[in-house]
Amino acid sequence: MKINSFFRKIRRAVVFLCLTLLVPCLLSSCDEKMMDYEGPESVYFLQYTGIGMKYYNTSSTNLMNYTEQEIDYPVAVTVTGETRDYDRPYLIAAAEGTTAVEGVDYRIPSGGVIKAGTYNDTIIVKLLKNDKLYNESVKLVLTVVPNEYFTTDLSAIQPKDAFDPRFFELTFTSMMDKPFWWESYSTTTDVENGNLGFFTAKKISLLNEQFNLTYADWLQGSGMTTTKVRYIYLRFGKYLIQQYRNHTPVLEDDGRLMWVTGCPWTSVVGQPWDGTFNPNY
Repeated sequence: MKINSFFRKIRRAVVFLCLTLLVPCLLSSCDEKMMDYEGPESVYFLQYTGIGMKYYNTSSTNLMNYTEQEIDYPVAVTVTGETRDYDRPYLIAAAEGTTAVEGVDYRIPSGGVIKAGTYNDTIIVKLLKNDKLYNESVKLVLTVVPNEYFTTDLSAIQPKDAFDPRFFELTFTSMMDKPFWWESYSTTTDVENGNLGFFTAKKISLLNEQFNLTYADWLQGSGMTTTKVRYIYLRFGKYLIQQYRNHTPVLEDDGRLMWVTGCPWTSVVGQPWDGTFNPNY
């Protein structure tokens, strides 16, 4: 019994010692990793892949992968220094090198807020689909702007990569190549043929809108089948015919009537429709 009592005392002593060492760590030293920063409180962009925490400050996207006309594109923002017990606004702006047009290709907020007790925020960039993007790519370069709460001086932190995190560059477009499932057709004539006719960005955009598809749905390996494609062009042909009968015909950019198999009219590339409605259609 005396031996058991001895070991119980030893155990109590060990537990007391562990608590004595652990509590100060929890209260102070474990926080030192978050408190040991000395330098200006600054704001910067922090994008990462999630794979090995690989950071980057450039990205690209094809707007045809979205069904919406306005796409919400998130961009992560973080700050140096300690958390605060109050909200801290920060500012952003479009920087030199931007080729996108505000209000036409994109919209951005003037900034955001680092909430009390946090280090991070996410701003939402609005990317706007428009016909111009069918034929070109544009670039939006974002930059952080100093204000009364934050500088943009990052000299006190170790760079995570060989780029400047005060900037984030986004390239976007609606340009597309002919998808895998777009049936081949003769290139020796300008007369539309094949089940889906000639591939155009305007046609696939309307197809996606009508059938709730994205450009990615047409790519090889997407699950698109011959049966599904057949269903699409047959239904789309009926839609084009009905629009014609309603005297609201759908035209390609060169002025010709949009065509898929089943449409009773002939569509020739570069030859605009003459505006005459055929009552037999």
